[in-house]
Amino acid sequence: MDQEWVLPVDLLVIAERGGMRADPARILASEQLIAWNAIAPDTADERWRHFEAHEMEIARWLRTRGIDVLSVREFKRRRAPDAVVLPTLVPVEFKTLHPGVGRGVARFNHKTFINRVDDLSEKCRRGLVDTRQTDATADQVVRAIAESVSAFGARMCEFAAIVGDSSGRDIAVGWRCGV
Repeated sequence: MDQEWVLPVDLLVIAERGGMRADPARILASEQLIAWNAIAPDTADERWRHFEAHEMEIARWLRTRGIDVLSVREFKRRRAPDAVVLPTLVPVEFKTLHPGVGRGVARFNHKTFINRVDDLSEKCRRGLVDTRQTDATADQVVRAIAESVSAFGARMCEFAAIVGDSSGRDIAVGWRCGV
């Protein structure tokens, strides 16, 4: 198991891993992404060119935490991660909980969060879920992460959620395998 932690975590969730391992053939490794020329160039103008707007928000948040990423282009028949972390090129998947157009802040939905973690765990061993467009609290996210780990943890090394708090400072609530 790769024990190199790449995602920031302010509040660590301790949970027992469960579920079945992902099919390794479905998870794209850095070497494959490099061979297929799928990673954006590491230049200011190009590094985020494959991101959608919500993915760019996550990349900006990671940058405030001292973590730079490069975007990864989509494949028609193969599910690819959204980004790779510099300098190691470790793949990471991004998911966002959002309210929809013109709806303001969405109510946090425990089941939707777990579904997003299920989706990301099928594509990548590391992921980040952005809950800032919801009314999620750290306590709600801790419970959702614990349930996600018990259902899908065998597929993952680490994942975290960005949670907006009442002070205006975003925190990262996350889980790491073996901690």
